[in-house]
Amino acid sequence: MFDNSAGLYQAQGRYSEAEPLYKRSLLISEQQLGADHPDTATSLNNLAALYKAQGQRSEAITALEQALQILEANLGQNDATLAIPLSNLAAVYEDQGDFQRAEPLYQRSLDLLQSQWGVSHPNTLVTANNLARLAYNQGNYRTSSERYRSLVSRTRQSLGDRHPDLAVYLK
Repeated sequence: MFDNSAGLYQAQGRYSEAEPLYKRSLLISEQQLGADHPDTATSLNNLAALYKAQGQRSEAITALEQALQILEANLGQNDATLAIPLSNLAAVYEDQGDFQRAEPLYQRSLDLLQSQWGVSHPNTLVTANNLARLAYNQGNYRTSSERYRSLVSRTRQSLGDRHPDLAVYLK
């Protein structure tokens, strides 16, 4: 309940109203389920997204690393559930210009998604887009172009020529 309300406030840019709700959700999860429960990791991931939106990258990194530790301890290192916080952590590093840290995290996320859902699943395609964008931001235009061509092809095959994500990938 608190995460939903916090997410709504966050989407509206009402960060000061979202933060206490995310923190309350985290506290309840820790108290009711335990600090090492996967749902607690989800609350940490949500709070980290708010921190990232506010430019509080250090706090976002700390929360995401904690979420990943919880998930890995509970689910192992090869569970696709790790893909979201991995990608989110990579995005924080990318925002900082720390491409060396971002790339292996995006790649690991992509590998987990591909093994779980295949190369043409929408979640896999989003992460493939993140890797293509990262290559572009690094100035590696050839790799970026190759990744985007593959991404567009897979998107057309799985989602069709009229899917809104295709327009994003074609930009």
